Amino acid sequence: MQIQLELDPDLNDTEIQIIIKAKIYSKTIDELIQYLTAFQRPAEVIAVPGDDQISMIKVKNIIAIEIFKNELDIHTVNGTLKTQERLYRFLAKLPQQNFVQISKSSAINVTHLIRLEAGFSGNMTAILDQEYRQNVSRKYLHDLKQKLGV
Repeated sequence: MQIQLELDPDLNDTEIQIIIKAKIYSKTIDELIQYLTAFQRPAEVIAVPGDDQISMIKVKNIIAIEIFKNELDIHTVNGTLKTQERLYRFLAKLPQQNFVQISKSSAINVTHLIRLEAGFSGNMTAILDQEYRQNVSRKYLHDLKQKLGV
């Protein structure tokens, strides 16, 4: 792999343009694009609309997110917020380097993960801050291990 830097006076001070050149599209290129996309600076605070208010929460305080029917529960260090949003849409607003989906209906912030314990039928249980527990399904276990570098 070659890395080359070209300074372009036509770009504004905050703009960075990245061009990837390769003979064929590969998994390495896909991983690089995902990494660069996740590297973009996400918001530190996110707005969560409720029934009669909009709550502002710090992204770093989110421990886990789970969906029950049409209601999204956002578990934070300060309690749980409920909103009417889809899990995948909410996850798209969060920094991908910290959050990982662990089942069809839930995701966790790996910065709050304390340990993983063996569960039933090949599943694992994620033990998080505030003694919060989430089941990790076998389907999503590989993604979690990859995020953890295991």
